[in-house]
Amino acid sequence: MRTDIVIIGRGLAGLNAARLLHRQGADFRLVEARDRLDDRILTVDASGEPAEDGFDLGPSWLWPAMQPAAADLAAELRLPTFLQNDEGDLVFERMSRETIYRYPQVMREPQ
Repeated sequence: MRTDIVIIGRGLAGLNAARLLHRQGADFRLVEARDRLDDRILTVDASGEPAEDGFDLGPSWLWPAMQPAAADLAAELRLPTFLQNDEGDLVFERMSRETIYRYPQVMREPQ
């Protein structure tokens, strides 16, 4: 069987491409090196093993006012979202060799 369209990676972008192609009735093949969906859509426990209640390694930031297309997609796919905790200071470390910055009382969503 010949397939003219191959999507490499079952990450969020690959899954969305597959969804859009499927909606158009296109024939495609979706391939992934791992035995599960996306390497970033995952919650793990302290040992790094998949867990229902642990650390979220996946796409974690969404600002609906600034990213309406992403917000619409999340709603369409019935993906759960929740407000980011905004109590206390934000601590930001870009790279391990760089200075750690502390920002007091950062807003939840950019205006």
